Amino acid sequence: MNNSLWMMIPSNSTVKETVDLSAFEKRFLALIPAERTAAAAALQAILATSNQASIWVLGSLLLGSELGDDAFGYFRRWLIAQGEEIFLATSARPDAIWEYFPGHTPPKTPLLETFGAIEMEAQTAALDSSTWDQPPVATWKDYAPITWASLGRTLWRPTPTLAQPAESADIAGFGIVRLGDRFRHRGGLGIGVVIEILEADTAAVKFQFSEGVKAFRLTERAFERL
Repeated sequence: MNNSLWMMIPSNSTVKETVDLSAFEKRFLALIPAERTAAAAALQAILATSNQASIWVLGSLLLGSELGDDAFGYFRRWLIAQGEEIFLATSARPDAIWEYFPGHTPPKTPLLETFGAIEMEAQTAALDSSTWDQPPVATWKDYAPITWASLGRTLWRPTPTLAQPAESADIAGFGIVRLGDRFRHRGGLGIGVVIEILEADTAAVKFQFSEGVKAFRLTERAFERL
């Protein structure tokens, strides 16, 4: 049934940041119940196939920070929605996705929250949690050397805090950022409040999220200002 499922998903020759699944939704809803059940099982199998460390590293590099379970699930759905060719090539070799980026420019927000009605039958929530240990950043270049070479420098690196913590900083893309400012994390962590500016030159900022305190490099790829 995997082949039949792929036939319902529009196949892209290049990566699309925003994916329109309206045609897929119509095809799925037109199936008889037994076919819908089989299609849902196929989606489960494809999501399980992509639940691997190499895909997590790729998504984390593209979004500029380590992905949580929800964001990793959204990234894999986005990857599946690109169609069979791009999905299979990237699953086999994460760096292969660069061959499909228009102008070799990666998308800013490669995320898709849901496949729509099929998710109700596929019961996909349990597939979003990883069953492997997240690779440390020092090893990411081994999983996706091309992506690492291009985007690895945008990841935040821990550095000593300032002797006198700054209350504001001029950060590229955002202008003046102050303690208490709120940003939405594009990788799925939700809204974070700036509680400390660690290093103005590298835009290293510490945020308070609902699930705890985390530090990131504040970039437009990873954050949206509220």
